[in-house]
Amino acid sequence: MNLRIRQVDLVADRQELLSVLQRNLQDVPHESRLSWMYLGNPAGFARSWFLCDADADGSAVGVTSLFPRAVWLDGKAEVCGQVGDFGVDARFRSLGPALMLQRATFEPVLENAIAFCYDCPPHELGMAMFYRLGLEENCRMQPFVKPLRADRHLQRLLGSTAGRVASRMANPVLRLNPRPLNPCHGVEFALHQGDFDQEFSAVDEAVPACGSIRNRRSADDLNWRFRRDPVRQFEVLTARRAGELLAYVIFTIVEEDALIFDLFGRDLKCVGTHLLQALTDMLYGRPLQTLRAVLTCDDLVGRIFGEAGFSPRGHSTRVVAFGGAKFGREDALLHTAHWQFQHSDVVA
Repeated sequence: MNLRIRQVDLVADRQELLSVLQRNLQDVPHESRLSWMYLGNPAGFARSWFLCDADADGSAVGVTSLFPRAVWLDGKAEVCGQVGDFGVDARFRSLGPALMLQRATFEPVLENAIAFCYDCPPHELGMAMFYRLGLEENCRMQPFVKPLRADRHLQRLLGSTAGRVASRMANPVLRLNPRPLNPCHGVEFALHQGDFDQEFSAVDEAVPACGSIRNRRSADDLNWRFRRDPVRQFEVLTARRAGELLAYVIFTIVEEDALIFDLFGRDLKCVGTHLLQALTDMLYGRPLQTLRAVLTCDDLVGRIFGEAGFSPRGHSTRVVAFGGAKFGREDALLHTAHWQFQHSDVVA
């Protein structure tokens, strides 16, 4: 094989980029999301690289992309990149071509164009390439689940008829989960309609970020991520006291499940569990089976979800970051800072 890497021109190479993506990542509606995901982000344009076969007129046989993410890195505003849309044609799927593409995503970091980049291998097998590159995981993400109804689970376990009968008894029990014990007086919960505005930016700026890594949540960031997405529709439940925004949770519905993408706000230790309980109570009125989230394993937010009746389920996703030169400031912070990542940070 005679392979090389070429950077993608997002305008001139649009059709070739779509072709490679559609061949290798068939479950994603690339045509409808490409302009939004690659060109509409307020943090900047995406960067992409082709894996080209020089023996076949230089045609693209693989691709990877780096999507900009505005973050707070130890209290300082930075831009990083998340690796995504990684795909290689079947006959070129081996470690060598994959390493070529992965190394290409390091270039903006080495050129100081961004602070760091990160990828999210979903299991230990996916770590093999990173071990070859001398990288280890920086943190793990754990799925959390709260059952809302038992119909689906019991019908799989007992069969259709017996499962329906058993679920009539089980579903009321699920609503008896312990309620938050700490008082949260004067807080009102309501769905937020329309775009995010400056009060959301103010909450982002008010929450300390020293010693941690978390995404920026300005109004522009939130509107792009959750209001302009051409594929998913999101809902926002807010917590307010005397009209002042304290916290919010952002979620979407996928068939019979509700997926939480983000929980954020002031004094989450007090209001977070109540906000999740308000969301649970609201979703009991819909034909949904579970409420799900993905969180950093050792994060405070994880404890809040546990108090709200969520349990860890399934395999952990790793976050592997590259910060450039060894012993540089960013590289050191990636290993010592507290990662505050949620589902929205690992879904490209």
